[in-house]
Amino acid sequence: MIYSIVQPLSVEGETLTAAELRDLTGYLKLPHAAMVDVGSAARLLGVVFELADAQARETYARVEKIAETALIPTRTAEKQLRKLVKHGWLEHRGRRRPARGVRRRRTVTYRLTKKALTHRSPYAVWPRWLAGWKDLPPAAHLVYAVILSRHCLVETKEEDYGCLDGRRSISYSELQRCTGLARASISDALSRLSLPPALIEPSGTEYLGSQEPHWYDLIIPPGTQLHRQILNARRLPRKGSFFLGVDPEPEPSYP
Repeated sequence: MIYSIVQPLSVEGETLTAAELRDLTGYLKLPHAAMVDVGSAARLLGVVFELADAQARETYARVEKIAETALIPTRTAEKQLRKLVKHGWLEHRGRRRPARGVRRRRTVTYRLTKKALTHRSPYAVWPRWLAGWKDLPPAAHLVYAVILSRHCLVETKEEDYGCLDGRRSISYSELQRCTGLARASISDALSRLSLPPALIEPSGTEYLGSQEPHWYDLIIPPGTQLHRQILNARRLPRKGSFFLGVDPEPEPSYP
């Protein structure tokens, strides 16, 4: 199956782009290499990159703060920090003294390793609003981040160079390469993302020698917190779904 990237749609006289969807509530950068190596813990690594001092490449933020920034439970953050240390992405430096003669900090210092700095890019962007979709499995978060990132990339490239048809698709093999997920996990993630209230939707009737859809569109489903955030940000009195790249049509209400 190929997931093709579509152009932004003009909604109520204004344009909603994938970049705006990404930036709506902020986002974290998930390195591809980290997703392959540690799975959903890549989200926590993105937080450490965000919180770390630019010069020292380390953070002494409380675990509760790290968990809050990643929008995950504290216990989950503790487990994922241990996993990142075990796999060589972070260095656990203990409770260090800020300077000679100063009491030790009450929090543990985590330092980004050479491995983390070397593989910081390429990365996928995980939008913070996606944390509101509680029923999505971790794999679906990674897959959506990769698809959204490709939308953003195509928008940027098309602004600079015009239409780039060759960059309008993302295959199963590329999703596997970026996330490290098995094909079955990717298929399940795409199915979960397509369930109401859906965040992606099959579009078009072309097939590539199989019974699978040729591409997927990004959707902001009506009646959800994300939909209300879009309306508030753009001040649009619209009640239906926003579609990126397809003409809007009346949508059913979801519970």
